[in-house]
Amino acid sequence: LAARSALVWMHGLGDTEAGWKAQIQEAINIDGATGPCHMEFPRAPTARVSCNMGMRLTSWFDMSELPLGAHSGGPGFGCSLEEAKGNAARIHSILDGLVGAGVPADKIVVGGFSQGGAMALLASMTYSRRLAGCVVFSGILLGSDQLDALTHPSNRGLPILWCHGTEDDVLEPSLQDAGVKALQGSGFAVEALKYPAEHGAHPRGFAKMQDFLHRVLK
Repeated sequence: LAARSALVWMHGLGDTEAGWKAQIQEAINIDGATGPCHMEFPRAPTARVSCNMGMRLTSWFDMSELPLGAHSGGPGFGCSLEEAKGNAARIHSILDGLVGAGVPADKIVVGGFSQGGAMALLASMTYSRRLAGCVVFSGILLGSDQLDALTHPSNRGLPILWCHGTEDDVLEPSLQDAGVKALQGSGFAVEALKYPAEHGAHPRGFAKMQDFLHRVLK
């Protein structure tokens, strides 16, 4: 690859990469600051999802209920950490491929939206090489009671940006509050942003993400 840095971004439950690929490529411009940035948008496998009556959807891990808030039975929140770990290994393979193609691991950011945001956190903290950072839009932290055990020593203290809408009624903003507190308690350098939005992207989130990428990839 000619790229000097990379972003790997994961979509949410029941979605595909197409919408996020278009939005991020339009909203984020960091090539000038970092050199060419390669962007990768993997698609989740199709699986039965309990909260959708067992329907088969693109899904990074099973969820037994939605909506969720910090009150919804953490630290698991009815989500399958084991399935998430299995798909995190798939993301690790993508990261290994980027490193093998010449992109330094510490110039790679992993990010995602909603279920993909949960995956970004898990895949980043469990990866064996130091990454540049992690970006979460409207996500949820899985395994908050196991952070020290889950986190690879290489990624302790990793910079994390977590953006969340104050009107989110799918993954409630209380999940951001609880997740950020747990991550900071484990030594991660977390920056949190709230904005008036429902469960989705927001221009302020993209602007903050661009600033974050400039900082961690320079």
